[in-house]
Amino acid sequence: MSSRIRNRVLLKNLQIRPLAVTDVTALVEFETENRTFFEKSVPPRAPENFNEQQLAPLIGELLVGENADQNKFYLILTGAGKIVGRINMTSINREKLGTAALGYRVAQAYCQRGIATAAVAFICDEAKKRHGLGQLTAQALRENIGSTNALLRNGFQRIPDDIQAV
Repeated sequence: MSSRIRNRVLLKNLQIRPLAVTDVTALVEFETENRTFFEKSVPPRAPENFNEQQLAPLIGELLVGENADQNKFYLILTGAGKIVGRINMTSINREKLGTAALGYRVAQAYCQRGIATAAVAFICDEAKKRHGLGQLTAQALRENIGSTNALLRNGFQRIPDDIQAV
C-alpha cells in the first residue's frame, strides 16, 4: 500500500481541524499528560500552557487578526474527539514562493502509528491548496527518528540544520 493511500486510511480514523478557543480544557489536558515526553525532544512550554485561565486568552489572540493570517493551528483528534496531536504552520510569509514553518507533536501513547506522517501529509496539502504556500520548513532532532521519518516520507529533504520541503 502506498504511503498516500495509507495516510488517507489513517485520516479516516482521525480528524484534523483548526484549533478553537473552546479547545482550551482538552488542550491543557493533552499538554499536561505528555509534558515529560515532549520535553525530551523540544524546549519546555511556558507555564501558562498548562493553565486554562492563562491559555484561553493567548489562544484567542493567536486566532484573530494578523496572528491568524501568519499562523495556522490544528488539532489531531481520534474519532471520539480526544486530542492525540497538534500540527501548525507558523511565520507564514505569502510573498514570492510563500513559506511557513511546520511544527507538530503527537501524544506518546499514539506514536509509531503513522499519525505524524498522515498529519504532515494533510498539512502539506493544506499549505499548498488552501493557503497558497510553496515551501514549508521543519526542524527535528536527529535522534527523533519518528519525526524525521514523518518529514522525509512527505518529501522533506535534509539540509545541514533543518529538514526542508521543496
